[in-house]
Formats: sequence, C-alpha cells, structure tokens
Amino acid sequence: MTEKIFDLSTKKVSPLTLIYLKKDGKVLLLKRSPKKEMVAGKWLGLGGKLEPGEDLVESAKREFLEETGLKILNPILRGTFTWINESEHAGTLYIFTATKYEGDLSSECDEGELCWHDVHSVEELEHLAGHQKFFLSKILKDDNYFYAGIAVYNNGELLHYTDSQKYFDERRK
Repeated sequence: MTEKIFDLSTKKVSPLTLIYLKKDGKVLLLKRSPKKEMVAGKWLGLGGKLEPGEDLVESAKREFLEETGLKILNPILRGTFTWINESEHAGTLYIFTATKYEGDLSSECDEGELCWHDVHSVEELEHLAGHQKFFLSKILKDDNYFYAGIAVYNNGELLHYTDSQKYFDERRK
C-alpha cells in the first residue's frame, strides 16, 4: 500500500489556542453555537486564532477573556495537537490549562454556551469534540502530563493518528 504524502505548501496553516480553566474539580467548557463552521454544537475548551504579532500566552489570555469575561492568571502550556486534512486547512492547537482567574463569568457568549463540567466524567460528555478524547482526561487529571499528537482527516473522518504516548510505549517494548 502506498501512503499518500501531503503537500503542506498548499495548506492554510492556523495556529490556535485551546484553554481549559479548572476549579473545584470542574472544568469550564464551551458548547459551540450550531451556526459556527468548526466543531458546531460540540463541547470544547475555549480559545481561537492567534493575531499577527501575538504570542501564544497573550492569545490564550485574550481569547479566554473575550469568550468568558474572565482573566486567566496562570496559563500553562500542556500540549499540542496538529491536524492535517485533505482540504486546504491544517493547524496546531496549543493546549493550556489554568486554575487562577479574576472576574465574573459572562452570562452571554457569542461563541456558544458556557458551562462547568465534572473533570472525572468529562470524557463521557455527549457531544464532546472528538479530538479532545485523545488528551483531555490526561491533562485535566495529571498536572505533569504533556501531550503531543498529530491526526490526519478526510472529510471529518480520522485516517491516521499518533501521539507522544504511543511513541514512548513502543520504545519501552
């Protein structure tokens, strides 16, 4: 079988931040509006695109404030998730967690619905965005875990996936 090689020079590569605020055994998630193009109607962390000249931490803080009204004080980079699809897009999510914040949670969010969910049952959440199942439980439960994964999709269907855990598991054999 011949593997398909992707020509990344044809891709629009998007760097994005994804932030999870943890508090009292819960995590704040966003259920994306059904009107949104990406992950519509799915629960996921908060975040978005980096602006020109903006660094990752600045972007994470800005996006979180815009979507929640909360200023996160201690964002910690916990991993990366890179995806490639057969359309014109590819991207990397820079995944953060935070536990300290200031402000009051907004009652309105242009991106969708905000809600706190139990950390220990978040993987069972109906309509959880699929890519988070690779890393979410681990980064929420283990403060020392750092995730790095890559996925290849075609029309939303996962074709190939690997991550750092698989790499280390194979090296231990």
